[in-house]
Amino acid sequence: MSWGVGGLVTTNEHIYFAYSPYFDPSRRSTVFRDRGLMPVSSSELRSHFSLYRVSSASMRTFVLLVASLAVAAAWTPYDYRPAYARAATKVKATLSSGLPQNFPVKTTQDGTSWITTTNTSRTQGYSAGLGWLLFEATNNSAWYDLAVNAQSGQTASGFDIGLISSVSYGNQYRLLQTPAALTALKSAATKMNANYKPTVSFIASRAAVYNAKFAALFAENIADLQTFWILQSANALDATQYKVAVNTTKTHLAQTLRSDGSTWQLVEMNFQKFYVVGTRGTVTGWDGDSSSSRTQAFVVLGLALAAAGTGDSTYFKAATAAADYLIQKTNGSVPYFDVSVQTQTDSSAAAVFSAALLTLSASIQETTSGKYFQAADSLLKQLEAGYTAGPNQVSLLNGGVFNWQAGDVNTGLIEGDYWYVKALNLYSRAVPASSLPATSSTSSTTSSTSSTSSTTSSTSSTTSSTSSTTSSTTSSTTSSTTSSTTAAPTSSSTSALTTSSSAASTVPTKSAVVTAAQDVTVFKFVLNLFDKEIFISIIASVSKVKRSAIVIISVTSNKRSDVAVDFYLADDSEADMSAATASLQDAASQAQANPSSNPFVEAAASLNVTAFSVSDFSQSTQMATFTQSATVADAPTYTGPIDTTPGNVVGAAEQKMISWIVALLSIFLVLY
Repeated sequence: MSWGVGGLVTTNEHIYFAYSPYFDPSRRSTVFRDRGLMPVSSSELRSHFSLYRVSSASMRTFVLLVASLAVAAAWTPYDYRPAYARAATKVKATLSSGLPQNFPVKTTQDGTSWITTTNTSRTQGYSAGLGWLLFEATNNSAWYDLAVNAQSGQTASGFDIGLISSVSYGNQYRLLQTPAALTALKSAATKMNANYKPTVSFIASRAAVYNAKFAALFAENIADLQTFWILQSANALDATQYKVAVNTTKTHLAQTLRSDGSTWQLVEMNFQKFYVVGTRGTVTGWDGDSSSSRTQAFVVLGLALAAAGTGDSTYFKAATAAADYLIQKTNGSVPYFDVSVQTQTDSSAAAVFSAALLTLSASIQETTSGKYFQAADSLLKQLEAGYTAGPNQVSLLNGGVFNWQAGDVNTGLIEGDYWYVKALNLYSRAVPASSLPATSSTSSTTSSTSSTSSTTSSTSSTTSSTSSTTSSTTSSTTSSTTSSTTAAPTSSSTSALTTSSSAASTVPTKSAVVTAAQDVTVFKFVLNLFDKEIFISIIASVSKVKRSAIVIISVTSNKRSDVAVDFYLADDSEADMSAATASLQDAASQAQANPSSNPFVEAAASLNVTAFSVSDFSQSTQMATFTQSATVADAPTYTGPIDTTPGNVVGAAEQKMISWIVALLSIFLVLY
């Protein structure tokens, strides 16, 4: 009996691919040994094989290509539907009990109840944030009500205001563009600005740990700058605030990121002197020179968000370096709480890292076979298999590390649950539920939840914004909590939320979700200023259609002042849609011919709006098809030029001081 056989033989310079059309295992000679292929001479090889020589580099490229294709062909996406089903019951129970007075932080050791605190905790925004994420996944107004209720008890001050606001009001604005959410974000940014230290160029994370003369910069707080980036995308960030956000990001990059991609968790700098570094270290890790895995994950997230918010590729490079470091250190597994030791894994670090990787993946426009998407896919599968909390436990995940030094480990964390659901939402955009295999074990609850989660999928070709606006946060440093608890959910109180909620209160919905496939004419307006509510009112007035018939596809900006809005008119049973379209076209033509007097300006004047104007208009020549999974684009990112000039944002006092110093130096030089 004989058959063909092939193999690879390597030398220092070349790789030989050998193939023989016949091979008798009883005559192995010196070419094949019982334990595999052994070094032989070229003459021996030629006596048994046809020998082909290729360069090592070429063959390695070929092997890697074949391996990549094999992995892509064999890949099975993560089935997130059971996770959404669990969230439908557990998160509902969490948000329905104790809020808005008592905010969950972590679970008891048995996981059957939440340990809560008042609105003094840095994690308080996660409760409302979970409601908004599940509202995004289901478009169910019941989640809207729960999110608003949790939000109503949040604090409006403190060092963590950026985190609290971005994961709560930031999600609300991203999904609905509500003016109240924008106002709350502006207030948060103003308070963050108050903590900016111009001499050291960063927003202080909190009071110094070691020295009152120093300001503390925690690496994970780079993700809190999401509040600024959301405002930037809404054209609501002034020039000073923008410079503060950019300078803080630069300082994070310079002071907390090591050359190998790892991070210092804490840097303290003397804000009474110019750029004097005091202490560097890691507070919640194994030791002062190590790297906390959760902090590392937040740094990846914050850098990816900064890159999307500024358009600066430097931050993308830093984000990939930090991500590569943690992937390499963990070998793609759920991270230990610190990369330096293998003692205790941390599910919350894995959840944050999953969301960070998916944010980075979307920002660099990876496919699902991309490196960072695949790393997130692996982490989500591992969390599903080994860290899912039991049916009688209140959290979604267990195995979180709250405070390793205090022995507070193997617990459920509201922080971990939030970033887990955030990762689910990001994942479902790239892998719609319709692409997952059907399973008989999937309950009707799972089906209803996951099918609507495909609403978040970025499938519309007209959606122009890459969804990189994930909410930002910080890692769980030691915080005091009260011992009040919330009872565990029972089977009678945890019926899953479905997408049908006829009894739910009236709530604004995501306006670009359509009920059936349809061909529409897309309009693009370029405006000097944009307010969604005013814009919809003006278009409704001119076109004579209901406000609900105006569907905004995307809002993008290449400058701070010019905003491009793509929209179309959905069917309105009470209006002549052909006439409505013609009215918009005529009004737009008049706007170009006579900007000071046209139907848009007249409609704006009736609303007491005097600043509205259309600077450009175009009508799509192609008909765009929208399906049931089409969604409003996420808040756009700023892609224009950024100020790369080094320096600090200084106040009047600092400017006066610098002027005196320059004057004295000038006098000294003249006298000398």
